[in-house]
Amino acid sequence: MSQYSFEGVPGKVTVIVTASKNGVTFPDGSVHKDGLTLADWHERLGGDEADLPNPATGEKVHISLKKWANEDPKNTYINVGFSFSPNRPVAPEHAHLFPADVNDPPKKK
Repeated sequence: MSQYSFEGVPGKVTVIVTASKNGVTFPDGSVHKDGLTLADWHERLGGDEADLPNPATGEKVHISLKKWANEDPKNTYINVGFSFSPNRPVAPEHAHLFPADVNDPPKKK
């Protein structure tokens, strides 16, 4: 996780690595294979670990596949994503960048 100002909005960028076996099966029976196989990631990274650039910032983030070392590399799907979370509370000068939160109580006039 790193501190980063995304287009002038202070917050944190977090890398999220998830895995699913044989993809995700939906109630209708269809299967969605989210991401690349573990074997594809091993090839792409050149091993179990590597530093990848965050597509939004270019900053290098460390990726490790070691926790899935005992999984089937051809039937385990790995998805790597990035999440940006703005800092809260928002500084008054940034308030215009955020829509009203539906969980906030209505403001009294």
